[in-house]
Amino acid sequence: MDMSETEEIVHPFPKLVHDIRGRLIKFFEDLAQMDYDKVVKRVTSSIFGVGCVGAVDWIPSRLAVVDGGSNIISMNAGFLGICCAVAVLIRDCREVYLKEHCPPETVPEEPADLVNFETLEQVSSVVDKLREAMVFELALKVIKEHPVDLLIIDGPLLPYGALAKIVTGGEYERNALQRYREAVLKLLEEARSRRVPVIGFVKRPRSTLLFHMGLIDDKVYDHIALSHVLKEGQYYPYPPEKIEPSPALIHVPEILEVVEKMKPSFTFLRLTEGTAPFRIDFLNVDQSLAGKILSFLYRTRTRDGVPYPVMKADEETKVSRKLIMELYDDALHHYIVKMIRRRVTDITSALPLYGE
Repeated sequence: MDMSETEEIVHPFPKLVHDIRGRLIKFFEDLAQMDYDKVVKRVTSSIFGVGCVGAVDWIPSRLAVVDGGSNIISMNAGFLGICCAVAVLIRDCREVYLKEHCPPETVPEEPADLVNFETLEQVSSVVDKLREAMVFELALKVIKEHPVDLLIIDGPLLPYGALAKIVTGGEYERNALQRYREAVLKLLEEARSRRVPVIGFVKRPRSTLLFHMGLIDDKVYDHIALSHVLKEGQYYPYPPEKIEPSPALIHVPEILEVVEKMKPSFTFLRLTEGTAPFRIDFLNVDQSLAGKILSFLYRTRTRDGVPYPVMKADEETKVSRKLIMELYDDALHHYIVKMIRRRVTDITSALPLYGE
């Protein structure tokens, strides 16, 4: 019998499966029993108050939301990253009247450079920086070409995970970092000259800003600590607090310089009881307008807690693993058909890595 034509039947080791399940349950139970009393007491008694959204008396007639997407394919020839960015322009928070996107880019650009990315971490570091650069480049293009009352970046204004460290130190990573730096500074200048408020809506915050600012004693993620404090419609810190540049958080001098020029502020807003607080970053926004923006985000929240404008942009830019693999399979099939009359080895490099 030809074993290559038989379907592999997998039988996981039952005892291993049982033990993994038990270990996960134990970890979750320990996580739920962590003592947050000290954290809660420190937050509620700090010099920064807990704010609450008010009645909405401001709705932007024209707003733009910009989001980025990326994913990585593992091939025999190496790792291939794909990045994109999409802008959605919305009128009166009801009608999507325009969509724009950047031409997608790959990491690396040329096949010969695949060998320069030996590990997933190396290509991921470049992909993360390039994605953020494309987001701010598109945001800059949007406010230059369209009248906008509010610009929302779907994600942080300062994505620490993408920018805090240099992994490869190579040309691709340095170029992506420089593109991000230039786009952010140009956006800051343009937003100020046009008086366009800019916010970052962070759905998956992984920050410990409150700990580094001394507002909580234990180093836990901000949104986890505040889940035990904030009720629906409340936000903290109030008023939004400035993000101070710190070498402990950001190790790249070029990014520290960007933070000092941006002077962004932040707060955490709880939109529904069923979701943890989201972080809102502010750029070029005074305190009175910040309150109006928070109320606007609260009013436009969806069932999942994400405001409608952000949800629309997220849908347009969702570069899921499933989508990328479907596109990869389609492109690979097209390539194979095109090359079928040549040597079989010509398609080997584009095939997925074993086990992927």
